[in-house]
Amino acid sequence: MEDNARHNFEKLIKDLESDVARGDVQAMKWLGDVYYQGDDKHASNLSLALKYWKMAADHGDTLSQGKVGISYLNGNGLPKDEKLGLKYIELAANAGEIYPQFLTGMCYLNGVGCAKNRYNAGKYLRMAASNNHVEAQVALGKAMYTHDVPDPNNECVHWMCCAFTNKSNEAREILEFWRRRGLDDQTIVDCFQNIKENGVALKKEYTNEDTNASEGCYIATAVYGSYDAPEVMVLRKFRDGVLKKSVFGRMFIKFYYKFSPSIANKLKYKKKINLLVKRILNVYVKFLLKKGRVNYTS
Repeated sequence: MEDNARHNFEKLIKDLESDVARGDVQAMKWLGDVYYQGDDKHASNLSLALKYWKMAADHGDTLSQGKVGISYLNGNGLPKDEKLGLKYIELAANAGEIYPQFLTGMCYLNGVGCAKNRYNAGKYLRMAASNNHVEAQVALGKAMYTHDVPDPNNECVHWMCCAFTNKSNEAREILEFWRRRGLDDQTIVDCFQNIKENGVALKKEYTNEDTNASEGCYIATAVYGSYDAPEVMVLRKFRDGVLKKSVFGRMFIKFYYKFSPSIANKLKYKKKINLLVKRILNVYVKFLLKKGRVNYTS
């Protein structure tokens, strides 16, 4: 019986090697799987598994791209090469593999194999979070809350509530911490209600253009609830058309960029203060329009 098992294993290897020689990508992946799994008489062989997974990865197999990328990132079975590892997992991520989406987002968030890129971090973490990956939901919520990732639609609470719904203890602790820091209970209730009705998906898709655009209008965007609100457009045009043209204006913009994210983050959950700030900004917007400094269509 042992001889039969050995014969069957070796025959499977031989057959798959023959298919690999003919360029069969599935056979490359399967041969890697066979070497990795082994059997009762053949130990797992990660080195040979990665040899064939890499073949499959280089021929476009997304599962193999993820495996090879992780091995390069960790130096497990392949020489550690974070840049090459990111290349492979990003290919898998763009092809729809969920765990590589999470890993790619974390690489861009922490600068692993690349320079830190908050927009790419948000893009890939959001992909994985939208596919209901709990770790990605927690990581995205935390990164949005601390502005390490852009939060153009005030989504941080949404993603943390999604993770809570998926029974994440970390998400539960973080939401409780945010509540102690001033997060309004009604905001949490509204998020849970939205998740119950619509699931994890959000109507507005994430784009780099949206996140780049939101950079200069933190407080106004938080107050009016949208980067495309007419009042926000007026303030943005005043910034670009007037403030940026003077030394003192540029100094003010620099100061604003430094301190406004943390202020905006607090305004999102303070309804009474939010309303007061909105009234003040409304007066200023009307003043700008009356003086002809900017208009809604300029």
